[in-house]
Amino acid sequence: MGKTRLVFEAIRQSPGASELTILTDDDDRATEVARWLVNHGEMTAVLIADECPVEGREKLRRILRGSESRVRAVAIDNTGEPTPGGSPEIWLEKIDGRSTEEILAQNFGAVPAERRRAYADLSGGYVRLAADLCRHDHQMHLAGTIAPARLQLDSYYRSRLSDTDRHVVEAVSLLQRVGCDDDVTEELNQLAALTGIAPQTVRDAAQRLKNSPGFLARTPRYVYVTPQIVAEIAFGHAWKRWAEANRASFLDHFPPSLLNSFETRVRGLMDQEVRSFVSAHFCARVANLTPADLANTDRVNQLLSLLETNPSAYLPQLERLVRESSHAELLAQGEHPLGTRGTRRGIVWAAERLAAFPEYFTSAEYILRRLAMAESEPRIGNNATGIWRQLFRVWLSGASVPFLARFEIYKQVLFSDETAERDLALGGLERMWDTRVSRMGGGSVVAGRIPPSDWTPESREEAAACLAAAFDLLERMLSSGKPLVDAAWSYFVGQLTALLGYGELSNLEALLAKFPLPEPLLAPWLEKIDDYLQYECGDLVSSKRSHSAYCERVRAWRNRMSPTDFVGRLRAVVGKDIWHHSIRERASVGGSEIDMIADELVGTVGLLEESFAFLCSTDARSAVSLGAALGRRDISGSFLEPILAAARHFRAAALLRGYVTGLTAASPGHEAKINQVLDLLEVEDAPIAVEMILGALEVTDPAARIVRMISQGKLGLESMQFLLYGKTLQRLTSAQFYDTIGVFDHIDTSPDELNIGCDIIDSWLRTDDSNSTIDPIDSDTIDRILSILRKSASTETRGDFGWSEALTRLAQEVPAEVAAIAATAVLGDDYEKQRHGATILANLAVTYPDVVMNEIGPRMLDSGVGWRWNAESHKQIFCALPADTVQTWLDGVGLSGARRIARHLPSPFIDSEGNAVVPAVTEKVLAMYGDDETVFGEFCAGQHHREVMIGDLAAAYEGFARAAQPFLNHPARVVQRWAANEIASSRFWAGRWRKDTESERFER
Repeated sequence: MGKTRLVFEAIRQSPGASELTILTDDDDRATEVARWLVNHGEMTAVLIADECPVEGREKLRRILRGSESRVRAVAIDNTGEPTPGGSPEIWLEKIDGRSTEEILAQNFGAVPAERRRAYADLSGGYVRLAADLCRHDHQMHLAGTIAPARLQLDSYYRSRLSDTDRHVVEAVSLLQRVGCDDDVTEELNQLAALTGIAPQTVRDAAQRLKNSPGFLARTPRYVYVTPQIVAEIAFGHAWKRWAEANRASFLDHFPPSLLNSFETRVRGLMDQEVRSFVSAHFCARVANLTPADLANTDRVNQLLSLLETNPSAYLPQLERLVRESSHAELLAQGEHPLGTRGTRRGIVWAAERLAAFPEYFTSAEYILRRLAMAESEPRIGNNATGIWRQLFRVWLSGASVPFLARFEIYKQVLFSDETAERDLALGGLERMWDTRVSRMGGGSVVAGRIPPSDWTPESREEAAACLAAAFDLLERMLSSGKPLVDAAWSYFVGQLTALLGYGELSNLEALLAKFPLPEPLLAPWLEKIDDYLQYECGDLVSSKRSHSAYCERVRAWRNRMSPTDFVGRLRAVVGKDIWHHSIRERASVGGSEIDMIADELVGTVGLLEESFAFLCSTDARSAVSLGAALGRRDISGSFLEPILAAARHFRAAALLRGYVTGLTAASPGHEAKINQVLDLLEVEDAPIAVEMILGALEVTDPAARIVRMISQGKLGLESMQFLLYGKTLQRLTSAQFYDTIGVFDHIDTSPDELNIGCDIIDSWLRTDDSNSTIDPIDSDTIDRILSILRKSASTETRGDFGWSEALTRLAQEVPAEVAAIAATAVLGDDYEKQRHGATILANLAVTYPDVVMNEIGPRMLDSGVGWRWNAESHKQIFCALPADTVQTWLDGVGLSGARRIARHLPSPFIDSEGNAVVPAVTEKVLAMYGDDETVFGEFCAGQHHREVMIGDLAAAYEGFARAAQPFLNHPARVVQRWAANEIASSRFWAGRWRKDTESERFER
């Protein structure tokens, strides 16, 4: 960590430091010098005692007592043991990876960032080791190993350890980890038999070396060598010491139970000779694999272990297996219990990691491609499909092969005769040249090597070549069949703003000269150009002259592409997205494009009728805005009938809806005519009537009309959601609302329809909150509201918000009815309603405890549904209920009630003043029934029932044990018993999670 260097840099800042400072790395010499300085009273000095353990520091403190004004001592220690006398100390923690990277970046900026990151990871916070790796980066990169830096690394390694300790570290380095305690103690015994080093010697060394130099780390059950680069150096010595004389015999006699840990260590080594020998020695394991074995977890894991030990030997074998596999065999992943990943994950990860190396890219790409065409993990982003497509991106591809070389493979797949291959490639087209991408990071060492950096363009010329390749590809696609043509145009439209930002205007102009833009794409094309001009060319005053000139070229191109004939302009303007117009026109100082089109339609007889086919199509994305503009101009209302006729003919009412909005806003005198038309449409064309109503919600009595059409069977209940628009519900009286929601109050109302009804009820009740002038809610309306909420209570509707909000608003007005509905929900099928129902009951319990207890009590004891009560934790309800209320209920039902509620009793806790508190309701129930084994068991089981824990789970359970400790002295025996049970259970699970965490730490 550079402690000596830190002291040196601090001391040398003082004037005359060279004449004042005495340095020694021998603590006996340091004490001799200290005595000499004390005995020569006129001397002033700074004594630096390096490698000075705690005993030496304590001797210096006693010797120099009284002489501090002229003699200062700085003791540097690596053991980490504190001074018993309490002398001032500075404690240096191991530097974390990010800090190490920052140090390396400032001192070795020429080393690629990815390799600096790898060196920081390999060195584990030992900056000196990381710096040595950076100093030899060029030579190591050329050699493909750490050999050029090995001399310096080995020297540092030897200097920090005694011979005895080195032998221990080297023995442990043979394995990724070695068990030394609990259920894995036998691992250490077997390692001792292999190396001749006694188990206790290893344990003693681990305890001694864990702080300084830190090369051995200890978890509760395991010992392992750290950092990785030290493990590499130590393994080299261990291999020479125990294996070199007879390598085959060494491997043949290696304890079988330690082989997996040994192989994990070997496949991370940078020593290719060792890795190759080990992989060859065990090759018989995978010699006869067949495609069917891809579903065999054990056999695939054996192959993957050897694969990263020697990819050159085993990657062709994996490629062969994938090549020879049928579609069904590729889909097979074997049996994988909960918590495991199956064989597919391991194969995809291995192929992704090896794709970073140029010599393995082709095989890895093929493996991923075949797996992607038989995708079995569609719900995750880094599946075979996602990683295959990632390999062909310009940026963050995870591959070091130059883009243009990879691109040749991509084109072969894209133009394949096989539809699945073509579709796989088409899915990666959109992000291929995108700079706004990300990917998961990989390991610092893969197959014993530091992976090369991702290829990225290093010059403008390389970036231009990538874009040129894109245009060549897209031109070829435009000359092909329909799926490829459509994909190419879709890409251009989606990326047009970015392409203009890359300065590709000339290429775009040339492309359109060769391939005319399809008419339906003109509007979105112009929309993207408008976006570029607005956001990239908005401030030309402060722009560079070259950029201003380019923007003017883009503007001129847009103007040339913009049609001059009316039909073309109509399609170009109304074909743009409706939000594009609203956003652009707020920022524009010119007139609205929509208004200009509307003026021409109004001013030219017959022009509107000629345009209906387009305006009533899906391509007219701004038809609503144009309709509103027409309505504002058509004061006489003469367009109403032809627009209505067109809407009915083409079955598209966006233009009509907008027109009615504009007409009623500008000319209120047409309200009667619109309602007359709606009277007719209610009978003849209900779907068009609804669209027309949406354009004039304020004047068409939408609630009554929609309810009538639903009652007559001309509309479905889903049309009721239109009442949530505008202020429709705010205008309804209680009586009118009663009639409106009656359509939901039927036995056959579907869950989705009930969801709409609950949202409408909630919205109307909110209106009552905000409008004090509205009529009070009559009892009939409340009864109908409750009836609908009751129907929805136990039904899975995926729409709990309106339901819970409506119930909450009625809780104080009709508490008993709300409690009954909430209690029904708690035992229902909708998880969110269960949760909200419990919260409503807990809130009601504060003011209406008897009401709540009377509702939940019988349901808990119900033999048919009572079991559902224990599916969730309902402590919040019993935290709110007074103890006397619960006791009164128990007096009536007895032991059966206690057994039902025991799981939900509030937990004992430590208050803010440190007192051990048992909540009153819990204390009463346990006092009355705690001797019953079922009651006690349910109470213990419910303490952490349905709790969600995040982070260090072992620490959380240890916290539970500590929190229960004070209750061992509680006066109630049953509480003492609970505390003992809680402590034992929590310690068990803490130990279990510690073991799991240890195991996961060493997984690759």
